[in-house]
Amino acid sequence: MPIMKNLTLYRILTWFLLIIAGFLAFALLSLLVAALGNPLMLMPLLLFAALVVYSVSSWNFLRKAIDAYQYCKPSLRDTLRITGSISLFLAVISFANSLSLLIKPALLEQAISQALEMQGKTVEGMETMFRQSIGVMVRFMLLYSTALFVHIIMTFRLLREHADAFDA
Repeated sequence: MPIMKNLTLYRILTWFLLIIAGFLAFALLSLLVAALGNPLMLMPLLLFAALVVYSVSSWNFLRKAIDAYQYCKPSLRDTLRITGSISLFLAVISFANSLSLLIKPALLEQAISQALEMQGKTVEGMETMFRQSIGVMVRFMLLYSTALFVHIIMTFRLLREHADAFDA
């Protein structure tokens, strides 16, 4: 029974990450345009692309290897390992950043103040909305990075358990 509960959690996390990957894919398109003009933007582009590829690959692994007991190409396992490692790095960094901003609200307040100063002229009420939306985004990043971390650990465990799905 615990295996079934873990697979249920894995399924929920997979769909959650897949939905976020859809939004990230649209953001990647605008980032791609920016990266064409500024080559320094290629690194964030590749990191976000790794998140999208990991999410789609893990869904594919769940659908084929775990649910349908089908053979999967070894390239799927390799893709999951590589993009999973990159995504794990991003999850840890995002978790640390979000947690530090929530623990020390002065840092968050300073960053918001600097962003508002750089903007210059503001519309009435926009500052309050901006502060609230940044707070929500920080909390969401904490949730997303935690879900991503747990999902990647579960994926690596499931890759070991279902290693026979990649054998010819």
